Amino acid sequence: AAEEKATADSLIEVFGNLPADDPYRVGLDCYGAARSRQGYTPSERYALLERGLAALSEAYRVRSTDVRRLSLAAVADALGLRAQAMNLIGETLFAAAAGDGLAVKEPFLPLSSRWEKRSPRGNVGDWLAAMLLETLALRRQFSTFFEGENALDSLALIEEITRLEFSSPEIERRRQLLRLRRHQQAKPESAMLLSLVREPIRNAEFWCQADRTAAGACSLTTPSR
Repeated sequence: AAEEKATADSLIEVFGNLPADDPYRVGLDCYGAARSRQGYTPSERYALLERGLAALSEAYRVRSTDVRRLSLAAVADALGLRAQAMNLIGETLFAAAAGDGLAVKEPFLPLSSRWEKRSPRGNVGDWLAAMLLETLALRRQFSTFFEGENALDSLALIEEITRLEFSSPEIERRRQLLRLRRHQQAKPESAMLLSLVREPIRNAEFWCQADRTAAGACSLTTPSR
């Protein structure tokens, strides 16, 4: 915890030392404003994201660091620019694999709200890897139903994520669905991650086969309509 606070404090200091008109600071500020609870209209939030994307693109052109690329991917993804976001995430993964991980010397934007809430717990390397791999796995296809010939590649990617400590219930469900599709298992299987779900999920009855308590109850629920 002390190490995480020291890292956060050093990144905040870096951010605070950036001039107000620095494109990287402008991009992060625009994204933060678009995600805030202030009274912006949807069109104003979209305009803020577009301005943030333009600023971060300029910042990345000036200095092409891993974390600037990551922040640019987060804003592109928020704007629905899937192809651009996926390319940037792929480049970041390639850079991490080619070197000694990612150099985190500036603040950056996580790729989703889930990762904003998930603490690295001192293991920034695995946290970043899991975030990048999970986003890549979830953005490749809307559903495992559409994987087709890519199912084997997707399964290998997802099983790589589950070996990291930051995997999620959604990834575990995808892993099992891909295994079911390839006839590698016959039905949903019990897994610790499945018991960690705190929000309603679709097809709860199906997953309850793997989540029965000793009393025969199931903790999973379907979203209300």
